[in-house]
Amino acid sequence: MSSIIPAIIPKSYNDLKEKLQIVAGAVDFVHIDVTDGSMGGKASWPIEGDKGDWANILNQEVGLPLWEDIDYEVHFMTEDPLTYVKDWVEAGATRVILQVESLDYERDIQFLDQLKSEGLVEIGIAIKADTNIEELDNYYHIADFIQAMTIAKIGAQGAEFDKKGLDNISEIFKKVPTMVISVDGAMNPETAGYAIESGAERIVVGSYIFKSVNPLEAIEEMKSLI
Repeated sequence: MSSIIPAIIPKSYNDLKEKLQIVAGAVDFVHIDVTDGSMGGKASWPIEGDKGDWANILNQEVGLPLWEDIDYEVHFMTEDPLTYVKDWVEAGATRVILQVESLDYERDIQFLDQLKSEGLVEIGIAIKADTNIEELDNYYHIADFIQAMTIAKIGAQGAEFDKKGLDNISEIFKKVPTMVISVDGAMNPETAGYAIESGAERIVVGSYIFKSVNPLEAIEEMKSLI
């Protein structure tokens, strides 16, 4: 099912809540980027301004902000993504996205198999624009979807579009036609159009929405493409 998913790299808990309030009611999912700085950009986790909020969520004293209205997918752009996955699953994330470049098949496959068998979340495997798509071969059986990155440097919003990512989308679509493909990076009406033509179904959008004068109008404009 095609969809537009706003992307947030939270600067603080207040920033996360403010952005969620902007898009609540307009989308079903939000995309949270969890970064440690190892893949570029500024570290976003642990989140600044956490005064026990995260501990309260993990203790199930409260839910994720606006959890009744919005589902969460969480993209781990970290050196060791499995360190954080369990906590986010327990917190209520619906999808988790792991960079293939940070995975080691022999080391991580048991964890991924267990996560898959539990069926609590969808598993996405993301790939950088300049990574050989053969790196995905071991993970198609475990992935509910693949996320193609269309920026050269991940971990920060506002980067330039890298059309190499479109080639990855096309190749993945040819190789596994039934696979759901998400695209993330420098998405706007023009670049999203290219991505959809290449085979993408889910469009992750950050700056184009949250730097717009009217974010809700930007969302509707993006929705008109799908």
